[in-house]
Amino acid sequence: MRYYLKPRHPGGILYICWTNPDGSPGRITTGTRDSREAELALAEHILQNGRPKDQRLAETTIAAVLVRYWTHYAQQLFDRGVIKRVIGLVVDHAPTVSLADFTIARQEQFVTEAMPSVVAGTRRRYMGVIEAAVNWSYQRGEIERPIPFVRPEAVDGPGAIPLTPVQMGQFLAAAKSEHERGLALLLVTTGPRPQAILQLDWQRLQGGAVDYNVPGRRLTKKRRAHAPLAGTVARYFEARRSIGAVIQYRGRALKGHRMTIDRIMARAGLGATAYSVRKGLATWLARQGVPESEYGTILGHRVQKATTARYAHLSPDWMKATKRAVEALLQEIAPSWLASYLPLPAAAAQPAMKISMTSNGLVGSREWDRTTDHFHVKDGGPLGFQDLIPSNDD
Repeated sequence: MRYYLKPRHPGGILYICWTNPDGSPGRITTGTRDSREAELALAEHILQNGRPKDQRLAETTIAAVLVRYWTHYAQQLFDRGVIKRVIGLVVDHAPTVSLADFTIARQEQFVTEAMPSVVAGTRRRYMGVIEAAVNWSYQRGEIERPIPFVRPEAVDGPGAIPLTPVQMGQFLAAAKSEHERGLALLLVTTGPRPQAILQLDWQRLQGGAVDYNVPGRRLTKKRRAHAPLAGTVARYFEARRSIGAVIQYRGRALKGHRMTIDRIMARAGLGATAYSVRKGLATWLARQGVPESEYGTILGHRVQKATTARYAHLSPDWMKATKRAVEALLQEIAPSWLASYLPLPAAAAQPAMKISMTSNGLVGSREWDRTTDHFHVKDGGPLGFQDLIPSNDD
C-alpha cells in the first residue's frame, strides 16, 4: 500500500493519503503545514500501520526507508548517533525525494547541499548509511530492488601523530589523580581504544594480562585485545585491586575519556589525543623488533584465526617480546609515582647480597676482615690463662 503526503488545499495542512484495497481513498491529517514534521508523521504512520512489501521505488521516500531502518534495526548499532544525523540531513534537504528520484545526479546535489562543510571521509560515511538502509529494506522485501549510490572520494589523512617515548613519559608524569594514572598507564602500556579501558572491570585484569572484551558485547570490526601486562604494570594494579570498574572517579565508573585525556595532555604541554599514545606504543614495539603478530594483537587487528586466538594466552611464551619491550619503555619513562613498582636492577642487587654474606662469614675474600670469622683464633698463649699485669698480680 502506498502512503504519501498531500494538502487538501494549496498551502494547507498536509494529509497522509493512501488507497484502500477496495479502491476507496484513505486520509489522515498530520496536523501541520511543515513538510519536515509531516514527513516524520508519515514515517511513523507507515511503521504503525503495516510493513511495505515490494514497494515500487517511486512509492517510497528515502526518509521513510531511513526511519524504518532506525526503528527496526539501527538503534542497536554502535554508530547510532551518525545514523540519527543522516536522518536529520535527509529530512532537512530531501524530505519527499523518492528512491526512484534519488539518482546519482540527485545524490551529488544532496551531498553538496546538505554537507557543504563536511570533510570527504564523513560524506562518504553518511552516504554509506543511506546505502545500508536501502539495502536492508531490499533484503527484507520492502522495496522491489536496490539503487546505485555515489561514493564520494576520500583520501585517508595522516591521522594522529605517534608520541615519542619522551612524550609518553611526559604524558604519564602529568597524570595526577588515581583515575588519571590508571587510564594513562593502561593506554601507554597496552594501547587499547580508550572506551575499552573505561569498560574494563577487575575480573578481566588479573594473572598478568588484561582482557578488553566485554562478555556479551557484540563483536565489531574494531576488535578488542587480550593483552599482556608488563610486570611493573601488573604490580601497580595488584596493589590497588578492588571490585567493579578499574577506572573509577569518586566511586563510580568513568563515563567518558576525552576531558580526562585532554586535561592530562594540557598539563604535559602536548597537543595530542589518546590515539597518539596508541600509535606511539605501536611504533615503539615495532622498533624494538617485536613480531608483527604480537603488536597486531595488541592493536586489535586480525592476525590469527579466532579459534586459535582464544587459546593463545595460555602459552608460556605468550607475548614475551611485548612484555620485555614495554618493560624497557617503562624503565626509560616511568614517572615518580610508578618508580617503586619497577623491578630492581640486577646490578643493584649484587652488592647487598655480598655485604650480607660477608657479615655472616659465608664468603671468603682478600678484602674480608678475618675478625668476623667465627672460627678464627688469634695467635697467643694457652686458652684459659691470663697474662700477668700489675693490676691482677695478687
